[in-house]
Amino acid sequence: MGGVVRFNAGSAVSSGELAATAFVNTNTGAASAALGWMLAEWARSGKPTMLGAASGRWRAGGDHTGGGVRHADGGDRDRAAGGVICYYAVSLKPKLGYDDALDVVGVHMVGGTVGALLTGVFATKDVNSAIPASRWAGWRPL
Repeated sequence: MGGVVRFNAGSAVSSGELAATAFVNTNTGAASAALGWMLAEWARSGKPTMLGAASGRWRAGGDHTGGGVRHADGGDRDRAAGGVICYYAVSLKPKLGYDDALDVVGVHMVGGTVGALLTGVFATKDVNSAIPASRWAGWRPL
């Protein structure tokens, strides 16, 4: 987690508001993804596991670069949802019958794709002025 935090906060090349936003989003996003995975695992199997929490936290690394472009309130919800989505993607592995010892498909491919798409949805010029205005300008997550 330390490398991701240094990458996100350091990408601002300063110690100002943008770096602080990236730092907070990175930490809360990882916690939210871990919590989402654990809740899905708890609902399905009756108990959460530390491996599940670690997988959910690792899932947040799939979209960690979105830390400096969005409000913290949007990042928590989509990363928690991403943790749930990745849990179910990993749980499909036995049904689909593919060999994936480290859950790369369910965690990295699915999590990275969901994270990259939602980073674009939640990115806002309010947080980072380098983001060009688009048709989504002014839109805020619920």
